[in-house]
Amino acid sequence: MAKVLAALANSFGGRFRGSWGYLFAAAGNIITFFLLFQPWIHAAARDGKIDATPFGRLHVTSTLVSLWSGSPPPAARINGMWAILASIAVTVTVCTVVVNLRARNNVLCRLATGSSVALAIFVAAAIVHMNGKAPDVRRMLSAGSTRDLGTQAGLLLRWASGNGSYPLPGVHQVSYSTAGLTTYAWVTGAIAVASAIAAVAQLTRERTTGSIRLSWRSPIVTSRPSPPDHAN
Repeated sequence: MAKVLAALANSFGGRFRGSWGYLFAAAGNIITFFLLFQPWIHAAARDGKIDATPFGRLHVTSTLVSLWSGSPPPAARINGMWAILASIAVTVTVCTVVVNLRARNNVLCRLATGSSVALAIFVAAAIVHMNGKAPDVRRMLSAGSTRDLGTQAGLLLRWASGNGSYPLPGVHQVSYSTAGLTTYAWVTGAIAVASAIAAVAQLTRERTTGSIRLSWRSPIVTSRPSPPDHAN
């Protein structure tokens, strides 16, 4: 039994020898892909809360206080281009790594590394974009101008239905919080960067090892004395 397990371990290690960096990058890419569907922005206020994904999907829970307002807060527009590009990079990385496990091609190694680095760049761009859109997401929960009759009607209806208190100056203590990036966004960025580093390190190691092997296999040229000339 021990010999069978040892043989399986040697076979498993031999098949994936020299590809652990790419396998780590592929696993990180898959995790990053699923994290792209998690909320990267969370905003909460007295009127509700909003969660937003990098694809631009919004999950809103609100009492719609400013529904009848003459100037309701505009909806936040999140560009999902970076998330789409990141998804394409994940697909390229995973497919390339799977094919390269059998093909062992230098071009596929470089393609897997390049797509992993591209994923890290796209995720970083998505984080910057989402961070810039956080104030717009928070603004969606604002009640608007208190001088607006529609806003006043919404505040009164919310108070009458028991979903909140009517804001009066000096009566209630109110706390405010701004919208910000969630832990999902930072974890996604960290995993994407770690995947890129693993792929680059594996490619660099292969190139370095390959150059050493070439130097070891360089032919040794020895000089031999020329045979004597018997013509004379």
